[in-house]
Amino acid sequence: AEQAIKIEEILFKESYEKQYGNSIATIINETEDVYIIHRTADKESPMAGGDYTTTISKKDGRIISVIGGE
Repeated sequence: AEQAIKIEEILFKESYEKQYGNSIATIINETEDVYIIHRTADKESPMAGGDYTTTISKKDGRIISVIGGE
């Protein structure tokens, strides 16, 4: 999981940090095959919008998807 978080942090900083800023909650979920790292600007209601989600393969660290929403 640590490697997936490092990959996601690089992607986030390069692509979305200016848009979302630093005051966001991070939620990490995993399935058998992937890590799903979800960031949100709303710490009180993590699914309220202004979110950013990265899905990374456990097997090879491949970035499966990066989604930034409002």
